[in-house]
Amino acid sequence: MRQWKYIGLGNISILQGKEMISTVILSHNLKRKIKSGDWVYISEGNRLAVLNDETVKKINNLDSLDEETLEELIDIGILIRGNIMDSKNTRLKKEPHNKFFKVVGLITLIIGLISFIFSFILMIVSGLPFEKTIDTMFNNPMKFIFLAIIASVITTILHEIMHIVFSANSLKITTNLKKAVATVSLTHVWTWGLCSRVVAISSGMSIDSLLLFISLSCFSNLNGCIDIISAILVTRILWQFRIDQNTDVNILLQFINDNPFLFHDMNQNKLRCIKGVSLIITIIIITLWLVPIINKILSV
Repeated sequence: MRQWKYIGLGNISILQGKEMISTVILSHNLKRKIKSGDWVYISEGNRLAVLNDETVKKINNLDSLDEETLEELIDIGILIRGNIMDSKNTRLKKEPHNKFFKVVGLITLIIGLISFIFSFILMIVSGLPFEKTIDTMFNNPMKFIFLAIIASVITTILHEIMHIVFSANSLKITTNLKKAVATVSLTHVWTWGLCSRVVAISSGMSIDSLLLFISLSCFSNLNGCIDIISAILVTRILWQFRIDQNTDVNILLQFINDNPFLFHDMNQNKLRCIKGVSLIITIIIITLWLVPIINKILSV
């Protein structure tokens, strides 16, 4: 796969012999040099690509562009045919550098980590919330369905809002009704520094962990509401550790390793381990819900 580097913004005429074959503009781009020595950049349409030094030298010498190269540059969004009015004028999100943003992000990360640890301790001491949640499901199924839907929607919105805030993104959440998920694009975050990248992707799990700690710490169960919320949050947090899927933990590991193709570049043994861990997490999630259901059925 050919890889390209960010150029800038301006008009270029591509010539072939004496005849001008096309006029193109350079799209809006963001870029950063990654640990491997290559360049990661976000081109027009918020698309991610990786550039090597050889291509950087070639793209900086615009006179050397041949027709094939031109077409590839257009395909990946570096160049756009036509005039400046044809540009999408995509507003790419640069990394905020004010201290307040960075301090709040770091505090959020710390609170999330502490909440995660204390939630784990509370569940060891006081037990998991799934048994009482299943009791509510059997005794009042309509109440369970209503509360589960409300809790899922609210916690999902809060999760994605955290991504929006700490990725300096627009209020645009992409929903997939088929998979019942909502996501916020973090592609542009690849051009940010390590700390900002980690905060942007971890902020969602931080709010999940904080909400879980609060719900587990409640003295009143509010007629089963708290247990349902806790069970959903535990499931959501565990789900993020299915590393072979496009989850927050998957992206976090790519950010930390500074490699967008981390899992693509891994050898087969490491990939098998990752798939094995993800399978174990899936089995744990199923077991947490299935065992109380079986116990309830057998006790009737």
